[in-house]
This record gives sequence, structure tokens and C-alpha cells, in this order.
Amino acid sequence: MPINDIIIMETPTTLKLSDMFDRYIVTDSKDITTHPAIKVDGVMQGKYRHIDELKAENTGGKTFKWQLNLPKFNNDLRYWFKKLYKEVDIPLDSQVHCSMKKLQPLSHQVHTDSDNNYGEHHEVYTRFSIPLTPGSPTTYYDKCMDDDDFNVRVDKTSFRKVGKDNKWQGFEQKHLKDMKTGKEVRLDLPTTEVFREEYMKKMNLMNIPVQQMYGLNIHTIAEWNPGEIQFFPCSNLHSSTDCRGTKFEKNDDGTWYEKYFLTGIIFKPKSGRHQFAYGNTESY
Repeated sequence: MPINDIIIMETPTTLKLSDMFDRYIVTDSKDITTHPAIKVDGVMQGKYRHIDELKAENTGGKTFKWQLNLPKFNNDLRYWFKKLYKEVDIPLDSQVHCSMKKLQPLSHQVHTDSDNNYGEHHEVYTRFSIPLTPGSPTTYYDKCMDDDDFNVRVDKTSFRKVGKDNKWQGFEQKHLKDMKTGKEVRLDLPTTEVFREEYMKKMNLMNIPVQQMYGLNIHTIAEWNPGEIQFFPCSNLHSSTDCRGTKFEKNDDGTWYEKYFLTGIIFKPKSGRHQFAYGNTESY
């Protein structure tokens, strides 16, 4: 069964960034911040600006990605992952599809990751992140979207997604799903609450437009520690935290602090399918 919770565990050993470059990286880094993610100027006022308008202003928020040699990665780390599978009740013959990413501060507002387009022909059990360097925490919320596409929240009922054709589209949705029960939670009711500014400051979420918080509650604030793995549903809504003014914003020389991690899915081919699938689209 797919995991419908946020689970943070210690890993059998701590994976090292240097090992990823030495053994598994097969491409140069790709800047994937060219997609139309939402950035905001004046968080609590909710004044939205397209990311293309901000590129020349050195605002941070960039995301870079590397592809891995996945057959080698799966083979070398098969027993490493099996130890984790036993702890969370995932079939021991499952496989991993992932990439390595690098984030600058304030990279992600409220969004979901995807199932990497594996859901149609595979059983996808969970999404995961493995920190390779320290960084600011990730906030996981208690609600999910209806599907396992890459979704970005714009405001109370407006969203954008990257569909199976890898193209962006806007849509309206007046509900979210409770992560544990799967029940729909209406967003268009007058009683739908949103976080107050004082609470946003306390929880280090001032990088998030308040309009994106309707109907959400904080489920887990996950510290970004190498030697741990974070399991979460592909449809779970989560975001980065506000690291401005902390050691995770800028280095001593004024450059952006950047955190590296592995991110992907754990899956098993459905009956009659090939043992390993190639060429599927990775989420942003």
C-alpha cells in the first residue's frame, strides 16, 4: 500500500555528496527554474510576479538538477534501501527512480511533487527526499491534491500543474484531501481558516503567500539532516521555510547557501511490465 504519512528515519549509512558526483552523476546540472513557478513580492500582501521578471534581480530561489545512472544506483544501494523498506512495509523488490537536486533559499512555495509519470504502469509506494548537505527545514502540511502530478498552489482555489504531457496548465479546485483519511475538505466555505501573520512568523513561513495557506495545517516540520530520509505521499502539499537571516541563506562571501539532496519515488512494476523503466519524466 502507498504511504499516506510523513515518515522521517535514519538511514543505514549517511550518503555523501562526493559519492554522488564520483559514482552516479551522468549529466551536467540543469537549471529548472525556467518553469513558471510562483514567486511573490511582499509575502503577506500577496503581490504575485512571474519568475522570469525576477531572474535578473538575483533573488535566489533557483533549482538545479542532475540525472543519475539509475541501474548502477539501484544495484549498489539495493541492500541499503531494503533495510528501509522493511521499516515502512514496502515490498523488498521495489526500485528507486530519482535525481539529485540543488536548491537555493526560498526555492519552493506550496506545491506537490509528482510520481515521475510512473503511476500508470507501476505501483508507486512513496516519494522521498534524502538530504546530502544541511539546510533549512521543509514544512509538510496535512492535505493532499487529487492526483500525483506536479502541482503548485497560487491562492485559495487556484493552482497550476505540469500534466502528463509536461506542459503547464492552470485550474480551479475548491477542495483538498485529508492526507490520512482521503476525505475532501472544502476550500470555498466562509469558515475556511488561514494562518495569521503572527503564526507565520513563528513557524518561519513568511516566504509563503498567505493565500496559499487556506485549509492547511502543519503536519511535520522536517529538519534537513544528512543521514535521514523523508518519506511522503506524491500528492502531499509542502513548502520550504523562511531561511532569511539564518546561516542557510547566504555564505560568508555573500553567495547563496545551496542545499543538495536526492529526490524521487519508490516503485514496483505492475505485473507483465519490464523490470526497469527508462525515460520517464522527472518532476521539477
